[in-house]
Amino acid sequence: MFKEILHYTFRRAGAAFDISAFHQHGHPSGVGFSQDGAAPDSGAVVFNGESGRVSVPYGEVWRDLGAIKVEALVRLDAFGMRHNLVEGFLSFALFVRGDGVVTGSFLAPKQAGGSQFAASSSLAGTVLGGGGSPDPFATVGANPPDPEEPEVELGWTGVNSDSAFAPDGVQRTLAVGVWTRVTLIHDGVSLQLWFDDELAGYRDDISWGVLGVQPGGVHIGAWPSSAQYVLKGALDEVRIWKLDPAYRERQFFCRPMGARVEACWRTLLERIVLQLDDPETSAQAEKVIECLYEAEATLLRAVYGQGGQAIRQFKDFGRRYRELWCRGEIDGPGMTEVLEGFGAWLEDTVGAAFDAYLAKLLRCRQDLLALGSDDELKCIAGDADWRAFNSLIAEHALPGIWSLPWQSVPAQPYASKPRH
Repeated sequence: MFKEILHYTFRRAGAAFDISAFHQHGHPSGVGFSQDGAAPDSGAVVFNGESGRVSVPYGEVWRDLGAIKVEALVRLDAFGMRHNLVEGFLSFALFVRGDGVVTGSFLAPKQAGGSQFAASSSLAGTVLGGGGSPDPFATVGANPPDPEEPEVELGWTGVNSDSAFAPDGVQRTLAVGVWTRVTLIHDGVSLQLWFDDELAGYRDDISWGVLGVQPGGVHIGAWPSSAQYVLKGALDEVRIWKLDPAYRERQFFCRPMGARVEACWRTLLERIVLQLDDPETSAQAEKVIECLYEAEATLLRAVYGQGGQAIRQFKDFGRRYRELWCRGEIDGPGMTEVLEGFGAWLEDTVGAAFDAYLAKLLRCRQDLLALGSDDELKCIAGDADWRAFNSLIAEHALPGIWSLPWQSVPAQPYASKPRH
């Protein structure tokens, strides 16, 4: 569901060269360099805890985030002070408290108890129409808010590695002098905080997407607003991803298919867009999409709530599934094995939640069928591989589910869509 928008390896002194496709090259100032980072000759940028940062210029790529993944390979040199790792101005933050507890947060409508996640500032903002704009600050000054619209105070919502958010109730802290890969994930359903491959913090009451970064830009190793919270330590690598709205479509069409079949599927997608735009059908179409989203989000929360091992297993099923799908092996023994294993694992892992998911999908299907279909879309019946795949789904993964022609991947992980 993500696309990488920044990747620094810090292999050269005085440079923050972005090797992602978005060329978000940074500007280091007041920092040092070490030839050896987490590995010999890997390179690392060094911070003295008093001044210095790597500034990432504000640009279009930071305006619409929706969801985000932030990863920093860090070594702390001392406790007793806050260390900022990465912060997008009035958007998201990843930092280490003075006691070594790591915090990740994002700006959203204020929730109780949000002060412990405070990042660059506190503020009150107006989200119009109950949050219809993904960036409520984009038009401040140009289009004053309607005084009759509800005003929503924004605050920092987050997760940390303290005992309150630890899956096992055990606080986890970074160790001084030890390289650790810290990862914050906002996927529209949950906030996850990982230390290397260990889940250190988790919550799944997330229903708001990540606001775009404001013109103050993204700052690495220091607070955006001033020379505070400067990291005392080093960073070997920093990576940032954001929501990829075209993820599902690309995943679906990575499967080899003939020109006629592909044209038929693309016509179907266009038809969905038209129904969403048509006043006569938009409400019903939105109802179908919302129904599918709610079913998938509820299942994801149930799985993620089982802890780090379950999340890793879930993602491993997704990885194997996507590999087979993109090779066009969607109706053979490999896919049969994956779907059979996935269905059995879900039943064992989340039990009643899996049964509720299946029941919800059946209700979604009734809403979907109410939309009807055009004769021109009968060409989908000619996609023999798809028909065989649906039979495998019904037999091994989702018993009781018939063909769901409008759902690209019935059993795919990462099905969530962050909402604003």
